[in-house]
Amino acid sequence: MSAAGRSWPVFLWQVAPGAWSARLLCDTQRESGAGSDPDSALAELARRLAALTKSGRFTDDSPPDGDPAVIELSLTLRGERSGKGRSWATRDPIRLVVHAVAIEDSSGRVAHLPVLGLAVRLLVGDDLKDAVTNRLRRFFSGDPPEDIAAYLPPTRWKIASVKVPQRRAAGQVESDLGPLPQVAEPMLGGGRAWRRDALVAELASRLGRGSIAVVGEPGCGKSAVISAAAKLKQRSVTETANPLEPASPARSPPRFWRTSAQRLIAGMRWLGEWEQRCQEVIRRLAAIDGVLVVDSLAELLAVGGEDEIDSVAAFLAPFMTRGELRLVGECSALEFDAIRRRLPAFADACAVLAVPELAEADAAAVVAQALHSAAASHGLTAEPAAAATVYGLFKRHAGAAGFPGPAVRFIDELAGSIERSAGPTIDPAAVRAAFTRHAGLAPRLIDDGIPVPLAEVAERLTGSVIAQDSAVETAARVAILVKSGLADPRRPVASLLFAGPTGVGKTQLAKALAAELFPGLGDEALVRLDLSEYAGPDAAVRMLGAGGRPSPFLARLRRQPAAVVLLDEIEKADPVVFDLLLTSLDEGRLGDPLGRSTSLRQAVIVATTNLGADHRPIAGFAEPRSVAETSVRTALAVHFRPEFLARIDQVVVFRALDRAAVRRIAALELAALARREGLTARGLSLTWDPAVIEALVVRGYDPERGARAMQRAVHDLVATPLAMALLAAPGPVHLAWHNGSVSVRRG
Repeated sequence: MSAAGRSWPVFLWQVAPGAWSARLLCDTQRESGAGSDPDSALAELARRLAALTKSGRFTDDSPPDGDPAVIELSLTLRGERSGKGRSWATRDPIRLVVHAVAIEDSSGRVAHLPVLGLAVRLLVGDDLKDAVTNRLRRFFSGDPPEDIAAYLPPTRWKIASVKVPQRRAAGQVESDLGPLPQVAEPMLGGGRAWRRDALVAELASRLGRGSIAVVGEPGCGKSAVISAAAKLKQRSVTETANPLEPASPARSPPRFWRTSAQRLIAGMRWLGEWEQRCQEVIRRLAAIDGVLVVDSLAELLAVGGEDEIDSVAAFLAPFMTRGELRLVGECSALEFDAIRRRLPAFADACAVLAVPELAEADAAAVVAQALHSAAASHGLTAEPAAAATVYGLFKRHAGAAGFPGPAVRFIDELAGSIERSAGPTIDPAAVRAAFTRHAGLAPRLIDDGIPVPLAEVAERLTGSVIAQDSAVETAARVAILVKSGLADPRRPVASLLFAGPTGVGKTQLAKALAAELFPGLGDEALVRLDLSEYAGPDAAVRMLGAGGRPSPFLARLRRQPAAVVLLDEIEKADPVVFDLLLTSLDEGRLGDPLGRSTSLRQAVIVATTNLGADHRPIAGFAEPRSVAETSVRTALAVHFRPEFLARIDQVVVFRALDRAAVRRIAALELAALARREGLTARGLSLTWDPAVIEALVVRGYDPERGARAMQRAVHDLVATPLAMALLAAPGPVHLAWHNGSVSVRRG
């Protein structure tokens, strides 16, 4: 341990008179300290970090280079009430003021919410306020309004820094490691690879003999196996050292260095610059008998040049083949197959170590061990039933892939949140509450103690979609499927094709279903793609991404895989899009050319189409349901390939709206207008004559656009004259239809 160290930014705030807290602004290790004043809180944090560094539990040696910027955000959230087996969002919004600290680091932007102990990593193009708002919706999901309102922003705060002592490994003082510390971090700590002892021993025995591809599904424990094997290998080297030569940590630098493809080329702008850096890194590693560990082999093919021939992987392959560079990297089986196809020399330079999925008994045991360890490190106790609850929730609601990694990360977040709260125990109720925030699912869908009758779900959906009883019941059954946990874990939760005329509620039902399933996700509950924009030859690139970067669509799904994915106007998509969708519907994933998969196994797929909807009577609003449905299904069979329709769980035909349905829609729009802030803030009520409804029916519906024009009609006929009338004396407002326009009467 050296007295030298690096300075980390810290956020300090006054909790109460004579009480201050200090939070380290690090998104991987969110440590804190407390004291009677800022200095004592900072000193307590420094002591804690020194102890963690000494024990090897604080290993992040890359503080952000950019200056932190404190941004005060004003957000609007809604609380949630529950009772009699139901839960619902409260009507009145709660305004919340939050201090976010934005920092640029080597991996991009991070928005820290230090008072809440949260951090949000922002992707390229993400709006900070939107990302923070969505994270807070998940964090406060299920909380009553008084609990949210109890959160008060600090009145006094400041930014400071704390020096974290570095664990110096061999050669960091006396040896010149060149650019190595700039592009990689020494693997000083050791991860825990529960139930993987044989794999850890095998990998440790092979480390240093050549390059290795550690292959397995995302979340199966590849990183843990590599970390544990590196620790075991480092220890065995130390124990077998020459006993006549005194041990000297300053002369034995760390042998294992972890990096990523992006870090290897970060900051390199000119031709040949990153190649020169990589060659120097290889030389320095060879001098210390070192091994380079990369978190994604596929990413090495995606960066460095126009294609894989000019990539970082292509540059490193000859050095790996000659044994001048020993590299260990992670990838999935699909990614390794893609690497072998696209750059055989790189694949041939790697021996393969397969990490299979854990058996169910072992996976459950890993969850129990992880929970016990996390509880102990946070000074908590965990009830035995809590581990079973974590395991059951992830197996039921988190898809088939990615286990137990996501569950272990969830446990760490859970223990940290409970440590900051009043309760010292992790019990099943705490697990369910945290999982609700984590997954965004409605509490009633994950708690077996809350019944969810089909009729009740259908009733809530009917409030948003009029005169589509069959479609509403189909959507409601999806919610029941999620509740039961009987969805096929290898495919999307459900795949539906909504077919019918424009303006009859197809998109609205998808939105209502997203709100029913994922109320804690806010706007992120619905991921919408207009497939009419994916009709050209670049459709696959636009959907998947290019240059090694995922498309905005995939980036959003990777950030939040639980969602309703709405594919609008699917009939207009290029045929290559249907090829991609066949895999998505069959295997619950979207793969890019490098084999990198994005899971759709927690998503509900809803596609919409207007095919067959042009067959309708010349006059009137609707036609016999059997005739309309036959027309639509015939058009679908002609247009879509049989293998695509065979993978759709259910085709739902929406009927054209009759006049009674359009009247109900008009009444709903007027009722929504009556709830707008311009009226409620003034304490005004709104009533209307039946003639106003009839006028809206005429203006707000036509056979070509359905009821889509209703909102425009309400705006033109009602909202505009109503806005002008609000400047008059206060009192109730009544709408009447007179001489072809709406008249507004007060009082």
